[in-house]
Amino acid sequence: MATDWRLPKAVCAEAEIPFTTEESDDEGEPIVPKEPELAPEFKVLWQEATENPYNFNGWTKVLEYVETANNLAAGRKVYDAFLTRFPYCYGYWKKYADLELQFHNTTETEEVYSRALQSIPLSLDLWINYIAFLNNSLDTTLPETTEKLQGAFRSGAAAAGMEFRSDKFWEMYIEWETRQGNLARATAVYDQVLSIPTQLYRQHHERFSQHVSTNSPHELLSQEEYKWICSKIKADGENDQLAAEDSPSGDDQENPEDATDPELQSKIKAQVLTIRDQLFLLNEAEVRKRWNYEEAITRPYFHATPLDHTQLQNWRKYLEFEISQGRHERIVTLYERCLVACALYEEFWLAYVQYMEPHSIEAARCILQRACCIHLPLKPTLSLHWSAFEEKHGQTNTSRSILRDLENLMPGLAMVRLRRVSLERRTGNLEEAERLLEEAVENSLGTDLAAFYSIKLARLLLKLQGNTEKARKVLTEALEREPDNPRLHFCLLELEVSREASQEEAEVLLCVERALKSSLSDDIKKIMSQRRLEFLEDHGSSITSILSAYDEHQNLLQQEELKREAENGSEDETEEKKPKTETTVVHISAPPVHVSRNPLLPRPINYNTPLPSPVVSAPPYRPMMGPHFRPPPQPFSYGPWYQGYAAYNPAPWNYNRFYHPH
Repeated sequence: MATDWRLPKAVCAEAEIPFTTEESDDEGEPIVPKEPELAPEFKVLWQEATENPYNFNGWTKVLEYVETANNLAAGRKVYDAFLTRFPYCYGYWKKYADLELQFHNTTETEEVYSRALQSIPLSLDLWINYIAFLNNSLDTTLPETTEKLQGAFRSGAAAAGMEFRSDKFWEMYIEWETRQGNLARATAVYDQVLSIPTQLYRQHHERFSQHVSTNSPHELLSQEEYKWICSKIKADGENDQLAAEDSPSGDDQENPEDATDPELQSKIKAQVLTIRDQLFLLNEAEVRKRWNYEEAITRPYFHATPLDHTQLQNWRKYLEFEISQGRHERIVTLYERCLVACALYEEFWLAYVQYMEPHSIEAARCILQRACCIHLPLKPTLSLHWSAFEEKHGQTNTSRSILRDLENLMPGLAMVRLRRVSLERRTGNLEEAERLLEEAVENSLGTDLAAFYSIKLARLLLKLQGNTEKARKVLTEALEREPDNPRLHFCLLELEVSREASQEEAEVLLCVERALKSSLSDDIKKIMSQRRLEFLEDHGSSITSILSAYDEHQNLLQQEELKREAENGSEDETEEKKPKTETTVVHISAPPVHVSRNPLLPRPINYNTPLPSPVVSAPPYRPMMGPHFRPPPQPFSYGPWYQGYAAYNPAPWNYNRFYHPH
């Protein structure tokens, strides 16, 4: 079955392209237009490109095929798909428009240019080519054509006129106005560009001087400026007769003789150049401030290959400088220029949002939409920031949709699921938060995330819902799946310890016994045993249980000591095999220290004086030996327990283990 070469109806409606319906014959039967068959080679290349649509390099081969195949159907299909994901590639917009124009599709060509300029309005090349297309395809004798071209020039100047390399566009604009005979409008365009720091700022000033010298001031200037300059010259001049001709009421009416007075015309031109010279000097100072930054930009266009560190650092410093100048229009223009070259770096998108948010929430929202939906859809950090932005400004449903769409696009990201849970928790929807965690546990069975989500779910049930039994059930089921997971044992023990005193002792002992019978490491078992001793000492109801727990703990310590001795023994044997060297022991006696004694204090004791022998000495202790003899227990040492318990707090989870490196 042949594919439809036309654009889908939904796409046409969105782009405002007329959707052509199927024609009918005399009998009312629809006539299906014959479509060009796509070559098998194209289908293979198309499949390779669409398997990973966000891989720029994957599109290069199919784009090369389109450029040489001269196939409108294939070209539309490829350019629409590619430019949807990489709209900053202005060169491919131009190739797309040329393809449509090659088949004499004037309306479709203009539509391609319109879409291109909406996607990358700072592209001066696109503006120049679009205006050239209008000039060549429209009837220039019609007044509506002139209005349309003039509107295109004004739109281009507003969108990209502040670009540092916009000189070619401004020259084209001035030249067009001059050809139309609108010298006053050409002067107004000169006034715009003479106040904008551009690369060829000096050349614009020179051309303006030539523009003034070769034309009459009456035609060059607007009526308001012409009258103001005439009145200023008459007021400041030495000719009293000219000053007396001014109306007493101050009404500066135009005198027809002024246009033929060569001396006055020369003075007007000199005054016009003086005013523009001042603008030129101010603009020159602004250019010098930015010249080094602009010279350091070697790749102002978009490309998928990374930028080097020097380029990125230059953009950072340039933006910092422009923000310090405080001109909002220039700052926005520079950010947009930066994002063309650095579209794949999320730091610049976030910085742009941070700057724009205090000025316009809607503009900041549009920036986040462009970043997350078009340029960096696989960067979860941006989408999480967008979700937080919407929640911050009261758009909870939008925030929820963003997180859900992100999880559908990149399933399995723990931080996205946790952000969805926290959003529902903050809005009071605890049932949905519980459902999301239960679903996460179910979907992650057999992975490390299962225990991770089980602990999160148990804490939610315990802390927010107060459901201890359900929380214990979640952890117990998780331990049945992963009996050697120390975090699950610690969390379950903490849950049991936090219960009421009348219910906790048996459950705590059972929890520790389960851990000691598992295949956990000896260090973990020792910590669990220490925790049990501390708990029983504080809350235990029977001295027997304390002594029994103490004996088990001593056995653990003895086993650890035996293991250490065995390891040290093997090391000692190795040391004995090494040749011994003779050592000499030198005894150094410390010099006597003379300290002045306070007479009010008692005399210090002389420990060198021998004490008198006691008259009666106590007999040495001899324990009773018998069949029921049991050596006295060692005194409790709480210090090691608490020191060991300091290690009870496990290290925080490393979330990066569960995030994809995008």
